[in-house]
Amino acid sequence: MDEDGEKRVRTKRLCSPESSDKKSGYEVDWVRDLPESLICHVLLNLSTKDVIKNCVLSTKWRYLWRYVPGLDLDCSDFTEYNTFVSFVDRFLSTNTESYLNKFKLGFDCDLVGDEETGNAQMARWINDVVKRKVQHLDLEWGALEIPPIVYVCCLVLKSLTLCRSNNDNVKVLRVRSQSLLSFNYNGPNTMGPEYEELIVEIDTPKLQDLTLSHRMTASFIIKNRSSLVGAHINIEFNFCFGEKFDPKNLPKREMIRNFLVGISGVKNMAIAACTLEVIYDYSRCEPLPLFRNLCLLSVEFYEDRWEMLPFFLESCPNLKSLVVGSNRYRMERTSIISGHRCLLSSLEYVEIETPLTGEVFEMKLVSYLLENSPILKKLTIHLHDNSRKKAECEILTIPRRSSSCQVILL
Repeated sequence: MDEDGEKRVRTKRLCSPESSDKKSGYEVDWVRDLPESLICHVLLNLSTKDVIKNCVLSTKWRYLWRYVPGLDLDCSDFTEYNTFVSFVDRFLSTNTESYLNKFKLGFDCDLVGDEETGNAQMARWINDVVKRKVQHLDLEWGALEIPPIVYVCCLVLKSLTLCRSNNDNVKVLRVRSQSLLSFNYNGPNTMGPEYEELIVEIDTPKLQDLTLSHRMTASFIIKNRSSLVGAHINIEFNFCFGEKFDPKNLPKREMIRNFLVGISGVKNMAIAACTLEVIYDYSRCEPLPLFRNLCLLSVEFYEDRWEMLPFFLESCPNLKSLVVGSNRYRMERTSIISGHRCLLSSLEYVEIETPLTGEVFEMKLVSYLLENSPILKKLTIHLHDNSRKKAECEILTIPRRSSSCQVILL
């Protein structure tokens, strides 16, 4: 058997071992007979490294990797930076008139000695792929100045994920798009005075999904927010830098008020413990806006500070499902006004995700949920193995306002 015949059999066995088609007395290698356009579409779902591995299975596919409408590559796969650059250049110089579905590159700062040269190289590639109307652009490249051409092609942008780098010198970040549906913003975890005045402004009238995760950003401004469906909020407006909530700081209060109003139309929301703390501090100064559309809420609080939860739930008149978790991290915070209770008249499903150990504050939380939810259908509670018996006995003795409520202990 010749070399090409061996590869054909290997391809047959690898890709279609169950096939029983016959042609001229031997099994058909149906993968080899597929149109190149269809094979390229299939290969688009693989990393470029895996695409090349598959291309060596047949001499017919030897150069097929160049025609796959996407590049998914990490420079750590190369021993030398120049080889990496040469490979990307060769790919982009092939079939230059065709559109690109995706362009994903990962960059290792240790591989290139001159960061300025690397950034210039990346900027050139970005210009090339934008001209080829790339649909998915994913870059992990440290601190990179985005070329102006990217902003021109965002006329039909649907999803944007932005990860800030340390000391990127951006003081005001404005995201404006008439087409954007999803925005994910992540900032560095470092703390420093450079974040004291950092502002993020979002003006996206069609936005449906919003994720904000950066505790040091001082100000978030949301405009044109009526279409928002889901939100994941993990921010505290730079209070973790050492600044405490000051009721007399009217500009800060107004900014927080406008932010809460900006997300108040959301249907599904997740709130981190640090964000709940800010909301609670703010609620002691003035009323919270009503979250009339909110049906599903996932919320976290610091250790035994669950009593701030009712202050927010009071602003969610149509909440159906609640997922609760606790963060064991302790920190100095505002004291909580105890005894505040609100009737959870719309709540039907609750899950306490953090395993309970039977501590007093945990039983108070369970009591609050069971005694103030008249139409509650199911309460799911996760228990810690070491104290399961004790917690079970206490939970089962707590009275329930809803006669049809089912308590599930996991």
